[in-house]
Amino acid sequence: MDKEIFDKATSLMTARNYVEIVAMMTEELCLVENEVEEFQVRMWRTNAFLRMLDDAQAVEDVRWMMDHIEVASKALKHFGQEDEKHLKEECYYILARDEHRHKKYDEAILYYNKVVELNPHLAVAYQGRGAAYYAKGDMAKAQEDLMDYLRENPKAAEQLNGNFEADGKEGCH
Repeated sequence: MDKEIFDKATSLMTARNYVEIVAMMTEELCLVENEVEEFQVRMWRTNAFLRMLDDAQAVEDVRWMMDHIEVASKALKHFGQEDEKHLKEECYYILARDEHRHKKYDEAILYYNKVVELNPHLAVAYQGRGAAYYAKGDMAKAQEDLMDYLRENPKAAEQLNGNFEADGKEGCH
């Protein structure tokens, strides 16, 4: 990532213009020439998405982006169908996590379903959806998603110590 892009991203981050950083970094992702640059761009974009969750307007920005994805895709140079799919996937994941955080498990599950539909190999989507099912008390679906999570993320089995994160489920650890 060249110094001009880095400086602009830094300025946008300081000004809390996370949506602009995401758009800029998505465009930059199409232009990277090596894995180091791709890593840098992905980190900036991921950081912007995560910081959006700290902002009161973040979820509304994501909802706006989802409602205007076609406009956004036309505005971004080199933004193809695969990039649009990935952006939608990230946005739905953020929306799912926000609903989950607010204990709106049915809404969270709907968003996690959209993520899985777009990317059936995204392990964290199964983990989140499974946690939402668990919090609702639907152990069968929670277990199914845990198994899908482990299938898509085999190294997680080594790290799993019998704990399945389920925010909101009282007394279950």
